[in-house]
Amino acid sequence: MKEARVLGNNIRVLLKNDQTMKQAFADALGYTPYEVEKLCDARLYTTDEDIHDIAEYFSVTPDSLYVSRSPEEYTGNGFLHCMGQFKKEENKEKVLNIFDMYCDIKELLEQ
Repeated sequence: MKEARVLGNNIRVLLKNDQTMKQAFADALGYTPYEVEKLCDARLYTTDEDIHDIAEYFSVTPDSLYVSRSPEEYTGNGFLHCMGQFKKEENKEKVLNIFDMYCDIKELLEQ
C-alpha cells in the first residue's frame, strides 16, 4: 500500500489540488473526478498502462511517480497529517493502512 500511497501523493502534488487541473486530468485520461480523488487517496487500482499514461500526462517518468518526496512537499491541503512522530516508520505505515482499509469498508457499506 505504501507504493500506492506515494503514487497518490505525488499525483496530488502534481495536480496542486487545483480543481480545474483535476478536471482536465480526468478528462484527458478518462477518469471521473471521483476516480481522480480515489487515485490521489491510493484507493483506485491502476495498471502499468495507467501509470504510463499518467506519467506521460505530467511529462515525468513512471518510476518518478513512485519516489517519495520530502515531507515539506507533501505539506498542505489534501494530505493526512500525523500529529506527532513515530518511533518506527513501519508503525506509521500500519496506521495509514488501517485508515485505508477503514475508508474502503465504509465506502462499500454506503453503496
